[in-house]
Amino acid sequence: MMKRCDLLSALCSSLVKILVMTIFPVSLTTAQAQVFDSYFAEVSKSSNANLYKLGAQKSVDYAWLNEKNLHLLMEFNVARFNLKKYQNVSGNKHSINMVGLTPILRWQSSTKQGLFGEIGVGVNYMSSHYNNAGQESSSKYEFGDHIGIGYSFSNSAELTVKYQHFSNGGFSHPNPAINFTTIKFAYAF
Repeated sequence: MMKRCDLLSALCSSLVKILVMTIFPVSLTTAQAQVFDSYFAEVSKSSNANLYKLGAQKSVDYAWLNEKNLHLLMEFNVARFNLKKYQNVSGNKHSINMVGLTPILRWQSSTKQGLFGEIGVGVNYMSSHYNNAGQESSSKYEFGDHIGIGYSFSNSAELTVKYQHFSNGGFSHPNPAINFTTIKFAYAF
């Protein structure tokens, strides 16, 4: 029997592949050549919930943006919320899976190394409504926006600290702000 972690890893890998093949319908040999620029893992831990993300990023370069040291990235991710106070009951645990797509605008030198800042606003779908520690969402569809600061190392690795915010944008109520500070590690192969 597969361990829970192995099952989640296999699920995340499959979802990323499905997203890739849906959004970038290319042959398998072309996909292997470099569909994404980097892959990442992101984590946030708090007293009420943990957030784990796996995903991939694709750089979409435009000359007019690059001249201003701005870079556009598309981020595809699968995530899992491990809730610790589900339905506002301490110790009552529940997990929610999420899939998301986020365009990111990054300010960084033209070498794409060193310090950078970024902002992103994307869309996410959750497997169930978020109901944790007195915060209950009314929608499975959530906008996810973030602001972050990070550093790209010369060995193709990067480390980012982000403030992540999820909400449905006021389309339905209740609409609590679900906020996390996350650490993200990415690597380009």
